[in-house]
Formats: sequence, structure tokens, C-alpha cells
Amino acid sequence: SYTALLDPNLFHYYLYTVSNAVGSKNWYRSPLTGLLWNYTIGTGQNLPGTYLYGGTVANGSFSCLNSTESNNYGIGCSTGGGANLKVAPTSQFSTAPTPASGIGGTCQDKPNAFGGAACQVATFWERPANGYYNISCQAILKAFPGSPSGLYTIDPDGPTGPGAPFNALCEMAMDGGGWTQLVPAYLATPRLQSATPRQYLYLYGGKAFRSPTSSLVWSYSYSQDLLGTWFYSGANPMVLSNSFTCIGSSEHGLYGIGCSGGSGGNWKVLMWSYSGLTLNPTTASGPVCDDSPNLWNGCQAPTFYERGVA
Repeated sequence: SYTALLDPNLFHYYLYTVSNAVGSKNWYRSPLTGLLWNYTIGTGQNLPGTYLYGGTVANGSFSCLNSTESNNYGIGCSTGGGANLKVAPTSQFSTAPTPASGIGGTCQDKPNAFGGAACQVATFWERPANGYYNISCQAILKAFPGSPSGLYTIDPDGPTGPGAPFNALCEMAMDGGGWTQLVPAYLATPRLQSATPRQYLYLYGGKAFRSPTSSLVWSYSYSQDLLGTWFYSGANPMVLSNSFTCIGSSEHGLYGIGCSGGSGGNWKVLMWSYSGLTLNPTTASGPVCDDSPNLWNGCQAPTFYERGVA
């Protein structure tokens, strides 16, 4: 039941222990991660990185880069089958997990910090890393599938960056989810200011436009044209099954990223000015006109989001 209380906003360390002959514990500690533990067989998650270990053996560490062998529940990592470096919670070669007791079979052929058999029944522990938040809504959704849309705390530049964690809206359902609201604190982070692939989403009234993939950096002070195929809500508004190709024109926006095929009733997603609508970077919203396809029945002030593209 404790696993249901793990906070998807936070990063976590996981500890794997067995009691030793001197009355203390031999142990492994996972890398820091946003992954959430699950005892269900078949839900195991691989976590590459540096694992620490200690106890009656000399303290040490090893780097795990993953292999075809994986744990079948919980969180761990293996460099290969047999006598390779690993910390792999598994019921295949040992005892099935008992969630109520926080225990289960774990294989650790090397470095064998537990001592004795390669696979033993370990006790599992979790410790949240204070102040370590997920870097984006996309990271939260990956770590905790099914997360609802709403306000989350994120820290895009991570625990070593100068920026403090902040709240942002996460759109977790539209077009696959994982969209982070383009509030100023998010825009100021290194990834958002660098030329990395991303998409933009403009959401209003349950319907949305999605930009082509690009490395354009968003600004509320100036506009950029993004030519290419734009997608928008279809019969199921959550699925962006409709599209149009924008080749640009002499009509340009006033801020953000959009495209216009020409003035008047031409195809466009154009950041513009419109009576009664206000640009508000604090809420990541502002006037957008789409004469065609007229998805929103006139110019409206959608909320702006971003999602990275691998």
C-alpha cells in the first residue's frame, strides 16, 4: 500500500537490504530516479546508472548500462545473465514479492554484496530526495503512466541547476499527453533555450493545434514562422487526426510560433492581437487566430504547452 503514496513529483532512491551475521544489513542503493516502484509481476523497470553497495563487504559502486536481462517487478538493472553485475528484483529465480511486507526475491550475482546465494529475499526501502522534482510533465507521465492533467511541481534544470522548482499545468491526455505549460520559469530553463527538437500545443475549449517538430525557441516578445504540417483535433478532440500544410506568407504573428498561409480566410495558426483577448505570459495564454480551419470558432486565447521530441 505504501507504493500508492509515492509522489510522482519527486525523485527517489531505492534501497535493497538483507540482514547479515553481525546484526546489521548488507545493501544496495539505486541511482536517483523519478520511476515509481510496482510489485506487480511483469511491471519491472530498468534503471541504468551507478549503484552503491555496502555492509559487511567493502563499500563500493558499479555502473549498470542495462542488457537483455531485466527484473520482472520493482526497479533494478542487470549488465547480463548469469554471473554479471546486477541488482534485479525478480520472482524467476527466487521468491515472489510480498508487497505487505516490502520484500521479494532479488538477484545480485555480482558484486554479491548480500553475501551467500546470488538470489535472496531482500527488503525494499524508499527515500525521497528532498527538493528533487521531475524535470517536465513528460517525465512525470513516463514515470507514472495515467497521471491526470493538472498542476504539478517540476524542476527542469534538475537538482544542480540554479532554478528553483515551480508549479506548471500538465496536459496529460491531449495527443498522448506530457505537455508542459509555457510559463516564464519553464521557458528560462536551459533545454527550452537551446535548439533541441520539440513540439508546441495550443489548447482551448478541449480542442488543440500541434506544431510541426522544430528546434525553434518560444518567445513572448517576438514571433517566428514555422512552416510545415500542423495537426489539429478531429472527431475525437483528444486525437489530432486532422492536418494542413502551411507554406507561409507575408502575414506574420506578433509573438510565439505559428504560421499563416495568407491574410483573411486562409489556413493559419497565427499569434495575433484581437479585441477582448490579452497576451498573458504568466498563464501562458494569448490571442491566436485560425481563420481556417476555424477550429475554435474565431480568434481565442488558448494555453500554450511544449513537449520534447526524442
